[in-house]
Amino acid sequence: MTISFKFEKDIENFLKIISKNAQNQKVRVFFVGGIVRDALLNKKTQDLDLIIEGNAINFAQNLPENIKIKSIHEDFGTVKLNYNNIEIDIASTRKESYPYSGCLPKVEKIGVSIKEDVKRRDFSVNSLYAEIIENNNKLDYKLIDLVNGTE
Repeated sequence: MTISFKFEKDIENFLKIISKNAQNQKVRVFFVGGIVRDALLNKKTQDLDLIIEGNAINFAQNLPENIKIKSIHEDFGTVKLNYNNIEIDIASTRKESYPYSGCLPKVEKIGVSIKEDVKRRDFSVNSLYAEIIENNNKLDYKLIDLVNGTE
């Protein structure tokens, strides 16, 4: 099933660069959580977090020079990018646990499959993924629902 998103030109260009580089690096890139939920509900969102099925830090370090790395958070496998004054966070798929209630997660493994990553999501509606696919300079978004979040 496909899903629709509408973005300003700069954001769309950024997503095309990310998607093309994901294909070149042989990784998959997704929206996950709030942005997917909001698109299904026809609500506007500013939540543009991305997830790489793999290591987001390695991925970001191999992007073109016009995309700047603003910060890297090695403990969680995340990176904040800047493109034309647009900031977007990219996370790695990961397996994590919580030693006790209310604490930060303990990351056990970076670069797991989305089938493993989905297990760490708090609500099934936040477990919806939309794969971002660039094809002939056009973006397509494929909805992936591994835990019946659309219900």
